[in-house]
Amino acid sequence: MTRRLYLHIGYPKTGTTALQTAIFPSLREYGFYYAGIDEPACASTARSFGAFVHNPASDFTLPAIQAEDILISCESITADCLKYIDKAGKFTPLDPAGLAARCHQAGTTFNPDNIRIIVTLRKQGELSHSLYAQSYTHFFSRDPAVAKFGQYAERLLAGNRIAAAYDYHTTIQNLVTEFGRSNVLVLFHEDMVADPRRYLDELSSFIGRPLPAELPAVNVRLVSNGRRTQTSSLYEELALLAQKHLPPTWTGLGKYLRFLRRIPARNGHVIGRDQALESQITQAFSNTNRALGILLERDLSELGYY
Repeated sequence: MTRRLYLHIGYPKTGTTALQTAIFPSLREYGFYYAGIDEPACASTARSFGAFVHNPASDFTLPAIQAEDILISCESITADCLKYIDKAGKFTPLDPAGLAARCHQAGTTFNPDNIRIIVTLRKQGELSHSLYAQSYTHFFSRDPAVAKFGQYAERLLAGNRIAAAYDYHTTIQNLVTEFGRSNVLVLFHEDMVADPRRYLDELSSFIGRPLPAELPAVNVRLVSNGRRTQTSSLYEELALLAQKHLPPTWTGLGKYLRFLRRIPARNGHVIGRDQALESQITQAFSNTNRALGILLERDLSELGYY
């Protein structure tokens, strides 16, 4: 059987959860094997594939399935490229050639024309802030060099290695070179919010299957400048310890601690937004965003990308 592999690689914070939980699962009705976050076994397959992309030595094989086509949604493929790592040797840029090689290793029935890439984008300023807020406790708060969003933004604006990860044009151009223009679909979070029907029509046409008529309500949470309360961080750590070390009969305690951890956030004690700084970040990429628009034959100024 000749199968087609559809690979959704993120970026994170671009409406991926809505796709993974409300749109992609519907494709199972049309002969797809979907590996996403909605079922534990499928989520494990997606996570394993993401690890495999960045570390070919890791173990990954596709499950023995009879599905006509395969869809893997794994935003960690791009998310891991967006986190600031101070040690040069640990920075992991997206490598389209390596991505193609991992796809071929994962399934011997895939030829180049049978691999199709879905990329979801969002203005760099909003995406960087939303990612920072989400990953603060487990990642950014542990590095004094980026313990505030402004510090992370400085590295973005300095044009160093981390800035290259937000250069959408180079990423998409490299994917097009590797997989072919007709095999790469670029979707925009801004369309998902303002024109979901257009968004779904583009995705449906690319996949060649009908999709639900409507998206669920899109959560455009933009959490607050790199500072959670000590209380919030403490509850987070306690919840992780409870989850790791307590017996299953005590899992309620872990859930309660995670509930307490969310209380400070609801009261506004999370990472304050700086819309001027977010705009500055997006404008720093205006030239590459304009080039992306030319590549996609679309005026991205209408979406605020330059």
